[in-house]
Amino acid sequence: MLEATVTGGEAVMEKLRAMPEVLKKNVDLRMRQLLMEMKQQISGPGGKLEGGVLQHRSGKLSGSVHEIWPVDEGQSVRAGMAAGLGLAYARIHEYGGVTAPHEIVPKAGGVLAWMGADGEMHFARRVNHPGSVMPERSYMRSTLNENEERFRVLMDRAVRDTLS
Repeated sequence: MLEATVTGGEAVMEKLRAMPEVLKKNVDLRMRQLLMEMKQQISGPGGKLEGGVLQHRSGKLSGSVHEIWPVDEGQSVRAGMAAGLGLAYARIHEYGGVTAPHEIVPKAGGVLAWMGADGEMHFARRVNHPGSVMPERSYMRSTLNENEERFRVLMDRAVRDTLS
C-alpha cells in the first residue's frame, strides 16, 4: 500500500483546507498520469506481459489490463488497476501456486498435437497432466512496488501545484 504524508506545519495545512477541490483535481490528474504509465509498463510494447515477465501468447491477459480511474470519495481520491477478469490463469501467474493433476482434452477436433523435446510431432486424444508448481511471475504488484517513488513525486507535485 502506498501512503503520502504532507509536512510543513499549520500554514500548509490551512492552505490545503482552503483548497480541497483544487487539490483533489491535481491529485486526480497525477493519478491518471501514473496509471497510464503503469499500464504501459505492464501491457505496452516490451512490458511485463509482452515478454518482460511473461511471454506474449494470445494477448488476452495483456488486453485485460485496465485502469480504475480516480474515484472521488469525499476528502480522498482512490484509484487502481486490474487485470485478468475472467481469465483463470491471471491469478496463478501473479501469485504463483499449484495446479492439481488434470486431464487435457482437445477443444476442437479430436486430437492434441505438440512438438516434443525430441523434435518429433506427438499426437494424443487426451493427456493426463500430473499437476505443476507455478512460480510467482508478478506483473501487477511488482509494477506498483516499482512505482512507489514515482507516486510520491507525483503527489508532491500535486500538492505544490495546488499551493502555487
